[in-house]
Amino acid sequence: MKNPVRYFSAIVTLCASTSAAAQLLQNTAGGALETVDQTLQRTLPQPLPEIERQVLKKPLAASRERLSRLPQTLPILNVHGDTAFVEVTTDTGFRAVAREWLIAIDSGDREKLRHKAVDIIEEKDYPALALKTLRIRVPATWDNADTLRRRLDLDENAMIDRNHIYSPQAQADAAVTPEIEILASAVCDSPLRLGMIDTAINDQHPALKDRPIISRSFLNSDLHPASAHGTAVAGLLVGADPGLSPLIPNATLYAAAIFYGRDAYSQGATLDAMLAALQWLAEQQVPVINMSLAGPPNALLKRAISALSEQQIQIVAAVGNEGPAAPPLYPAAYDEVVAVTAVDGANKIYRWANRGEHVDFAARGVALKTARGKQDVGLESGTSMAAALVSARLTCERSRSGSMAETLGILIRNAKDLGEPGHDPVFGHGLLERH
Repeated sequence: MKNPVRYFSAIVTLCASTSAAAQLLQNTAGGALETVDQTLQRTLPQPLPEIERQVLKKPLAASRERLSRLPQTLPILNVHGDTAFVEVTTDTGFRAVAREWLIAIDSGDREKLRHKAVDIIEEKDYPALALKTLRIRVPATWDNADTLRRRLDLDENAMIDRNHIYSPQAQADAAVTPEIEILASAVCDSPLRLGMIDTAINDQHPALKDRPIISRSFLNSDLHPASAHGTAVAGLLVGADPGLSPLIPNATLYAAAIFYGRDAYSQGATLDAMLAALQWLAEQQVPVINMSLAGPPNALLKRAISALSEQQIQIVAAVGNEGPAAPPLYPAAYDEVVAVTAVDGANKIYRWANRGEHVDFAARGVALKTARGKQDVGLESGTSMAAALVSARLTCERSRSGSMAETLGILIRNAKDLGEPGHDPVFGHGLLERH
């Protein structure tokens, strides 16, 4: 190291700068983490040699990784400071609401369950999803699929699953080198309709406050809403700002908010909120629904997506940011869903992108300029960002073609083959660009 005294001084300066540290943590909310390079540039008193910058990056990157980990059991507090529910890591390694399950029911099931040691929280009817559900709370000793089926005396074909929790799929990456964004033309200028399920959108953001966005929240009003991730996705789709290139600037965006804030750094969305959002979007007759989120497989979610597919409503989902060795995430891994991975400006795969035979398309998703939660504009990365472009392409093509199958065929033929010839588990059918 060229100057160890200067290096030590730089660390002291960075660590002592509590306001800078607070700002860094604040920027992590909703996946809007400021790049480490930007933090260093803004907080250190003078430029450092590159080797010293790289050394300083490591603890900050490690800090980001620690923030992404969740404890085995996590109470979710409401706006009054009380525990609304408890998140747990299940025996399959995914997150769910502790002791909460959803059952697809017929008319006789409710009465049958009244005589069991379960609490019926609510009953919901989702006609567009071909589902009627009971959300129940079970004794702690029953909080297991096999035990629960046996205790409830359910038929082996009965559809029951946990109230699983899903996460948004965008993040800043310390390894991302900011690229010069060249303003590009829209995918199309038609007055279309597109649905999205995400966090809330900051409708006071200068790039979004006058845009045709119809929002509805499916979050319990007592929970803390999250907004950064949905703001970023909406900014890519319809954001109006001198520095942005909206994909479908004249579209009406139907935005369903389902994510609560766990803390300042991460968000979650329950399955029951997601089902309600899907029902509402189906009622709005949107042809495409963007779901830049991922999580575990779930029997009721699969049923809902199949029902929407039969109505020619296409789900587009991010494949996830868990890395190339991670298992498939859902809903992207369902057959009826268009699964999207991310590449950078050089068409190299995003290093955190999930892989698998379910991947359908790749799109630019690294260092994209978009609206951010704190009413500024910045760079975002992740498979979430890539999914927005594919949703826009599908929506535009669908308005010109006869069916969703025909639309998908057009996109497959127009995709630029990357990697191995033909469909592959990294890039799917290939890269979709704006045109």
